[in-house]
Amino acid sequence: MAMHTPGSADRYADRDSRGTDFLGPVDYGLDPQHDGSFSREQLWRFMWEMRMEPDWRSEAEVEMAFYDGDQLSTDMLRKMKELGFAPIVMNMIAPTIDSVAGWETIARADLMCRPETDDSYHAAMGLNVKFKEALRMTRFNTHVGHQFKTAVKIGVCWLEVSRNPDPFEYPYRARIVPWREMHVDYRSRDPDYSDARYIHRQRWFDRDELAHHFPRHRRLIEDIAFGGYADGWSLNWDGMNRTDFADDLAHSLEQEKRFTLEEDEWRQQNRGRAALSEILYWVPRAVECLRLRDGRVVEIDRNSELHLMALRRGMAQYVPGVTKDWRQAFYLGPHRLGDRKLKLNRPHYVPIVAFRKDNDGAPYGFIRRMMSAQEAYNARQTRMIYDTTSRKYKVDDDAVDDHAKTARELNKVNSYIVMRGDRRAESGLDQLNTLDTTPVTQLLMQENKQNFRDVTGLHPEFMGRTMEAGRSGVAIETLIEQTSQVLGPVVDSYREGKRKAGELLLGLIIDDLKEMDDYAVETDERSDGKRRTIVLNARRNDGTRDNDIMIAKMEVALGEAPSSVTFLQQKLQSLVEIVKAMPDQLQAVMTDLVVRAAALPDGEEMLERIRALTGYGPEPKDPEERAALQQQREQAAALEERLNELQIMVQEAEVAAKEARAAHDRARAVKTAGADTDLTEAKSINELAKVDVTRDEQDRKDRETSGKLIADAARLEKERNTDVARAQAASKRSDT
Repeated sequence: MAMHTPGSADRYADRDSRGTDFLGPVDYGLDPQHDGSFSREQLWRFMWEMRMEPDWRSEAEVEMAFYDGDQLSTDMLRKMKELGFAPIVMNMIAPTIDSVAGWETIARADLMCRPETDDSYHAAMGLNVKFKEALRMTRFNTHVGHQFKTAVKIGVCWLEVSRNPDPFEYPYRARIVPWREMHVDYRSRDPDYSDARYIHRQRWFDRDELAHHFPRHRRLIEDIAFGGYADGWSLNWDGMNRTDFADDLAHSLEQEKRFTLEEDEWRQQNRGRAALSEILYWVPRAVECLRLRDGRVVEIDRNSELHLMALRRGMAQYVPGVTKDWRQAFYLGPHRLGDRKLKLNRPHYVPIVAFRKDNDGAPYGFIRRMMSAQEAYNARQTRMIYDTTSRKYKVDDDAVDDHAKTARELNKVNSYIVMRGDRRAESGLDQLNTLDTTPVTQLLMQENKQNFRDVTGLHPEFMGRTMEAGRSGVAIETLIEQTSQVLGPVVDSYREGKRKAGELLLGLIIDDLKEMDDYAVETDERSDGKRRTIVLNARRNDGTRDNDIMIAKMEVALGEAPSSVTFLQQKLQSLVEIVKAMPDQLQAVMTDLVVRAAALPDGEEMLERIRALTGYGPEPKDPEERAALQQQREQAAALEERLNELQIMVQEAEVAAKEARAAHDRARAVKTAGADTDLTEAKSINELAKVDVTRDEQDRKDRETSGKLIADAARLEKERNTDVARAQAASKRSDT
């Protein structure tokens, strides 16, 4: 729509009220039509209301000009030229805005598709591959960065996430929408316009381009929008032979006669182009839904036996409510080209808003706060230069012949002035002493620079400049942190807008893949050198699907840390220094963190080997890998317990053998001490021989028992190693 100008509301306030104008007494209401869409008159209410929005656009134009260095108006330049002022501008706004925009590049975090449950892990990881590809191919981060910079300048900027109509290009696109083309319900009070009733975009198209976008309305576009008159001639509606047009064209003519917007606001005959209006709006609709046990909410289909059965058996909770149905309408001036329901049921335009005024909701950015200080600085700098270069003279009327020529000579660096020979004796040309205002002007200019920091809260250290020599690094970091706190509200809006735009892009991907069965996606490199393949929507024999992306629980989230190269290098360097200072036994525990921070191409393989040898490392994210690892740990624990039992049995056998030998020695000593006769001695020798045989037999049995225990321990150890090797091989096969 055309930008609101003072008096535009008055121009349309006294419209004809005979019933032919939609602003007349006819009340069309806001009820939707039979197909759920709004009528022309209902949408025209929105289009006319856009003229009543706060006049923030003219201020935004000036703010954008200030950033570009066009800080002096035409009248000011003319006056300065007349007074001899040099038009000097010291642009301090641009580097300040560039510093804030540069912060976004440094602190940029990537979007990711994150699962909310283990059951959704594989579906989320498979979609994450397609999601990252779409982010890269659409240059998503670059466009969001430009959107953030524009929002910092003037307060708001819009990003479009939609399908690409060109089949030879990437299927999706993310584009910055010029803020001059966008209008939104100014009665919205949510910071991000989430409660807006409508969003309007007006874009100029050439005749042939419009005809290809709307082939069904080619005759309307050519014969009505651009034909019949040019060069200031207007159509004679009463004398036109309407039999040359179809019924819908004749109806469009009637609509154009009743249209309230000026003709030059939506078409240009000389160029052969028109402004296409795209209106996104929502209509309320009462719904009946089922809340399932897993938290999902689906709308009840009265013709579905499954829905009715779930409701009767108490498997789902009945939830009535009111929802929003978003629609998309196209208008060429008063001519309606189409109206349809949005497939994803959400607008494909996402705003980033810096600040909004409390009284009328008008957006504004950081430049609004800096303009006064910038203008004062420019004025004082110009005045200082003028004072240092200007000179004032007192000239008598008879001192020279041509005073104008003399004035021009005095303004030169090297002047040559011829005095009149017949002048009065006391007449002449004298230079006057003027007050030197340079020190005061310089002081005021320094105050203006300080005003920049005061009104924005952005310290020079944030922009890489240190105002005080010898300031410590801790003090500089504190000032930078204070600046980051000032940017907090803008950063929150930026992150939320980026996340919503990512949800739109992911929604397009899901919408394209939801009907595809057995869609294979290759993930990152694995330890065996092959890519892991995840099959989305894998069809089972019973008709259900594994990794079903339509029921998987996932969310789009920003990464926890910035993804810039500088930040990652600083993180790695700091982590390495910390690990070096640790004892040797703790360095092994931290090795996996260092490998992950290094972001090496074979990092995952290194992490798996470290985890296999040391047992330290992050748990696998894949539920199957976690289950396999847990099974290996349980088997290892069982084998370790069995080895401990065998070790205890060996120790008990050794103790028993020692006790038997001690008993034998005691018995032999007793019998030897009582043998005082030969007979007694012979008997004792015979008994001792029996005892020796018994001891030898016991030693043999002890040796056999020990050998058997050692053989069992060796066999169990071999079985454990075999089980571990089989588990690792099974894990590799599952990865493959």
